[in-house]
Amino acid sequence: MTGKTASVRKTLARLFLLALPIGLIAVAGSVPSAFADPADHLIISDVLIKTRTPLSTFGSPHILIVNPTAGDLDLSRVYLTDGTTAPAAFYYNLPLGTPAVANPGGGNGGDFNARFPAGYVLAAGDTLAIAINGSTEYQEAYGRQPDLELYEDGNACDEVPEMLEAFPGSIDAGNLVGGGNTPALSDVGESLVLYTWDGSSDLVQDLDYIAWGDYAASLVDKSGVTIGTGTYLNDTPTADQDVAAVPNFRRALRRVSLDEGTEALTGGNGVTGHDETSENMGTTWSVVDVGVDGHQVPAAPATFHPSAPIVTQSGQTPSEPYDGQETVVRITALSHSAISGVTFFYSVDGGGYTDVSGSVDGDDYVATLPAQSEGAVVNWYATVQNVAGGETLYPANAPVQVNSYTVGAVPPPGSGAVKLLITEVSVDPVEAEFIEIHNPQNFEVNLSDYYLTDAIYYSSYGNQLYWQIAWAEVDRSAVGGGFYNDFTARFPDGYVIPAGATITIAIRGSDNFQTTFGFAPDLELYEDG
Repeated sequence: MTGKTASVRKTLARLFLLALPIGLIAVAGSVPSAFADPADHLIISDVLIKTRTPLSTFGSPHILIVNPTAGDLDLSRVYLTDGTTAPAAFYYNLPLGTPAVANPGGGNGGDFNARFPAGYVLAAGDTLAIAINGSTEYQEAYGRQPDLELYEDGNACDEVPEMLEAFPGSIDAGNLVGGGNTPALSDVGESLVLYTWDGSSDLVQDLDYIAWGDYAASLVDKSGVTIGTGTYLNDTPTADQDVAAVPNFRRALRRVSLDEGTEALTGGNGVTGHDETSENMGTTWSVVDVGVDGHQVPAAPATFHPSAPIVTQSGQTPSEPYDGQETVVRITALSHSAISGVTFFYSVDGGGYTDVSGSVDGDDYVATLPAQSEGAVVNWYATVQNVAGGETLYPANAPVQVNSYTVGAVPPPGSGAVKLLITEVSVDPVEAEFIEIHNPQNFEVNLSDYYLTDAIYYSSYGNQLYWQIAWAEVDRSAVGGGFYNDFTARFPDGYVIPAGATITIAIRGSDNFQTTFGFAPDLELYEDG
């Protein structure tokens, strides 16, 4: 058996084995049998765009990708996007590393720019399915799970692995990340690009390209575009590109065979030298019915690729570090399997990265970065691993794009905005109630003219509001305090809370506090002796 024949049989087998009695799934597969001169690289084989309920009849939007070669392919550096929209968004700008300026497309307007999970391998001759709307809807439509979902569509992580963002916010979908984007394929006209980038080169390389309908702004032509020291070869002009038709409900776009028609095999920007934009897509793609003798989804994977952790937020404390201040960096991560480790990486002024193991802090993972001098630029990113072997980079395309802060100057004592924190309030036992106040700054704060109150009360008989103390004529009926167990108190003149210090104020007096805790408070609300 030749390698080519074996690959074809493997594709057919995957489409046969789990045929179910659902309208969308054929009892027998009908993958094209004429595989003359199959492509020598990864290709897109099917696209389902337009659906409606019931899902068991009309399906769930998805994309099928085939490995037509005789060898297994590692997709760790393979990307998929529908985000090309001239004149602003171009996927080949990804190497520029500044999405806000370069705009590689994706993350808004229903568009996406996604990368396959690290270590994902597509076997020779095999097919994978990517669910655009997530695995839940796909399962409802087909009675089986996809190989990948574009984003986590549930409120908790499941076993189906997600595509990764090509850069932070390039998918921006799903409740877990608070996404504001709803990815969707256009039934008017759009393009899909399957491409690869090694993470450091100036140029990306095309793997496959499919365009359909009538939307010229989505067509790709990067002829002569220079990025860094690299310049793209000529693509086919958009006016000369032969696009596929638009499928309607219960119909899908499907390759007629695994070859790429009359596509130019040399002189192009493809990974094997092809001009992917020159394919005669109007001929090599057809619109087929969903179901028997038409478009079908592959069998669910026997085992899933490890689902990677999902980072939902990040931050640092303080947000603007001063000279000599340590900085605590943190991320919040969720995972279908237990998280086994978090590692933070930081560099100073463009130097090499140093790794610091993260530790658990409630729902977060944190690490303390050492203090730096004024003017130092600190970049940092993190990796998160789980016990299943899944791994996530945060930000998504680190270290191309990272979190960053610049160390500021130490403010003169007493200068700048003063921030005091109420860090603890204890009401049990009643006789030992206390309030704790912390000074997080690196300078002392004089508390003369600082006040503390619990007397905020709205009533039809008159409001008691602490800010009314600034009025020209006030009394306790306006400001509050002095009855109903409420108080409005001022700190003693000249009382100072040192830098980084915490003070305790005993609400029921120092004697009660001393009896309960065995030591004296810093201040008492009133003399109880």
